[in-house]
Amino acid sequence: MRADEPISISGHAPDLIGHTIYVYGYMDFLSESRELLDSSSIAEDGEFVLKFESEEIRYVQLTADYVSANLYTQPSACYNVELPLPDSKQPKAFGRKSKTEVIFNNLDLNDINAIIIDFNYNYELFFQSNYETLRKLFAPRNYATLTDSIARPQSAVSTVQQLFDKTSDFATQMDSLYRERDNPYFKLYRSSVLGDLMMNSSATPREIFEKFIEPFSFEPQHPEFTRLHERFFKFYLARYSQSFSEEELNAVLYEKGD
Repeated sequence: MRADEPISISGHAPDLIGHTIYVYGYMDFLSESRELLDSSSIAEDGEFVLKFESEEIRYVQLTADYVSANLYTQPSACYNVELPLPDSKQPKAFGRKSKTEVIFNNLDLNDINAIIIDFNYNYELFFQSNYETLRKLFAPRNYATLTDSIARPQSAVSTVQQLFDKTSDFATQMDSLYRERDNPYFKLYRSSVLGDLMMNSSATPREIFEKFIEPFSFEPQHPEFTRLHERFFKFYLARYSQSFSEEELNAVLYEKGD
């Protein structure tokens, strides 16, 4: 495959025959504005083909009728997907598309989607293995049941420190595991997911900023990194701004320059 070939998404959507399917690329995840990249009618056999140009990994949305699904796309890749209807029990919001998940039929092991799916699996295993620690952290103070082995104490300091240590160890393990398949986009994805979790630990705002935000240039087209920014600044500005006068807050924000 030549490096200058367009990205191709061919697929099968037998439940949406006769509808037009669109692929949109997000301009940024602050405004969530999108641009139409291509569209195609879903044929009588349920098949469709979409093509568009991109020189970088891009998170896109497929929409047809009331259904939408998202996937990552990397330059010159050819994807073959199934687009099933959402679970019939899924609640439908007025004016919004019902979400479904694409099923990949030909995913290369080094494709960004494959790497992220693999990481998410490892993250779920990590989450499950630390379920009691996380449950203790988020449980109401002094909450306990007969089956609780670690009810939350008056102080959650030890729990948030546990989360900090375990998340740090997990991050190191993932850096090692994906060393051969790492790329800047996936590294930013991984860092953003772990940074979001670390915000519930004993890490200080400065530590989180310096480790998970400051090392990276701002990428408004990267969904996870944008969400981390939003959560970080909303949480800490709301948490600390009431403790400072406007002059003091300005002094803190501009402590290290503009």
